Amino acid sequence: MDITTYGKSLDNPILLNSIRASLAYLNNLVTDQGLHIIYHRLGSILGQNPVDHYEIMTSDNKYDDIFISIYSEKCLFSPPVGYLFACNFILIDNYSDDEEEPEFCDIEPEFVFNDGLEDLTDILKKADSLPLFEKFIYNSTGTNLKDSGFPYSIVESVVNGNLLYTPEKLKKILDSIKPREKYKNIK
Repeated sequence: MDITTYGKSLDNPILLNSIRASLAYLNNLVTDQGLHIIYHRLGSILGQNPVDHYEIMTSDNKYDDIFISIYSEKCLFSPPVGYLFACNFILIDNYSDDEEEPEFCDIEPEFVFNDGLEDLTDILKKADSLPLFEKFIYNSTGTNLKDSGFPYSIVESVVNGNLLYTPEKLKKILDSIKPREKYKNIK
């Protein structure tokens, strides 16, 4: 596995074993700076094993593409270059009414974001320097469907669900989002 292109290339997708695992993976993914992401699935590229193409946007308004194959025998919980996981485990919920227990997958410590901050003054100083949208998003989130309003519609739903929400703050965040230069350099 080439770690420099892992998850960033159609030829080297993230290897997972289900849709549930892919959603749990993406919901735990953060940048290597600890910023959350929002995402939507642009579609699947058909082949021997179809690969799902996700468009993501970080809370500091940077776009990226991630490719996931859900047809692996087991999950390989390694983040792409530039990303880490927010937590040291991933919960894969079964989303059903039966008695099946959710699956917990431990994450290697080197793949977990840790800003090393312990002092309250440093934590508050860092919080002040965060992008405005990051102050409203508690977890990475998105949809397994194509969202024609991406990223605006997901940002709006995240901000509206936050206790600090005001229409003025939502407008400021939405106005700060720059549209993506559509899909240049995707391989």
